[in-house]
Amino acid sequence: MKTIRVKVNPARLNLPLATIWAGRLSSAILTVCGDVPDDIEALSVRIGRTPDPDTGAAREDFAATASRDESGAFRFYLSPFLFPDAAAGLSYSIIGTDESGNPRWLGTGTLNVSECPAAGDGTAPDIIPADTYIHNPVTGLYHLLTAVADEDGKITLNLADEGVAR
Repeated sequence: MKTIRVKVNPARLNLPLATIWAGRLSSAILTVCGDVPDDIEALSVRIGRTPDPDTGAAREDFAATASRDESGAFRFYLSPFLFPDAAAGLSYSIIGTDESGNPRWLGTGTLNVSECPAAGDGTAPDIIPADTYIHNPVTGLYHLLTAVADEDGKITLNLADEGVAR
């Protein structure tokens, strides 16, 4: 996968970082390079969001983190859930964390999120569906798997004796 390259220069914070273009609900790889201070151990990218559509209130930024790789650059995987809304003129900021755990702002740039023709869904998937069936390869039937909590909160799994055909 190709990478979006952003070059930082903490001595010139008045200059914007490169503009990033992403697709709504599309993933991206971001590599931060340039004059990253030597004492920076990790970076985070703070991704601005659109205002809340119901109230108009500002929403908290999304964030992704990365550590320095063997080449000295920082590489981020930006998941589709970081780009839920198509909007122009959003911003992103690169924040470093030094050896003492102190944050350091390394720059801000413009983020444009375009509508994506893939028509993805921004709803986060459940970890496990409510109705989970386990396939029995001997009988070819599917058995319902459920979790049950006792009075102490201990979880046990139950597998239905009767299977169902698909």
